[in-house]
Amino acid sequence: MICPRSVAVERQPVTGGGAGIKLGENIIVPKDTPLCNAWLALLHGIGVNAECHGDSTGPLKQIIS
Repeated sequence: MICPRSVAVERQPVTGGGAGIKLGENIIVPKDTPLCNAWLALLHGIGVNAECHGDSTGPLKQIIS
């Protein structure tokens, strides 16, 4: 499945403690990591089993609690 292009993660705030996401942490991810990886992790955290979101390459495991 091809998802549309989106923005890369670089100093983008992410919130969402109610979705099994770590709060109050500063994580460093490789340059050009798609921001949609964070949104995909949020979707998984609320029970949406999406394969992709935007240009995601997989859920951002560093933010999952």
